[in-house]
Amino acid sequence: MVSKQPHIIIQDTPGIMVPGEHLGGSKAELGVRLALSEMIHDHLADPPLLAAYLLLLLQDKKQLQFMEVCELGSEPIKNAEELFLRLSSKIGQPKVKHEKKKNLYDDGFKKVVNDHFEDEDHRQRASQFFLKQFRTGEFGRCMLDSIEEYEETRDRQQARTEKARGKKKTRKS
Repeated sequence: MVSKQPHIIIQDTPGIMVPGEHLGGSKAELGVRLALSEMIHDHLADPPLLAAYLLLLLQDKKQLQFMEVCELGSEPIKNAEELFLRLSSKIGQPKVKHEKKKNLYDDGFKKVVNDHFEDEDHRQRASQFFLKQFRTGEFGRCMLDSIEEYEETRDRQQARTEKARGKKKTRKS
């Protein structure tokens, strides 16, 4: 309890923080990395977006073990939509084509056009499967941050610390 008049109670919840410039990288990218490592709950993030970012990250770092683990074949994956299509066929969710239009209040099935999902449920399940494989270590170890970013952040923090120490010394003098 912080105050009796007015009655104020503050509850501390672990893991709450506001990403800032001092942590390095863009705030949005930092949020995605935190969500990938489950520091931000999936219901607050967009699993298909996280899976798309993870796909690009793994391909950029040439960590292609996910292709074998998820049995995705040897053909390179061009984009997240292709990943979702391949994964959905592997995890028992074949593409569904419904030519019949349904009204907005029907529960879920929409037309698949040009091999892209319009049914968000398939996209969600495929991305959650991909994220789970990553988070349980099935793809091997992967560092989400780059060494260069770490070094830049460290240098900025050291500069701030030295600047703060300089101000304290001038005040004491």
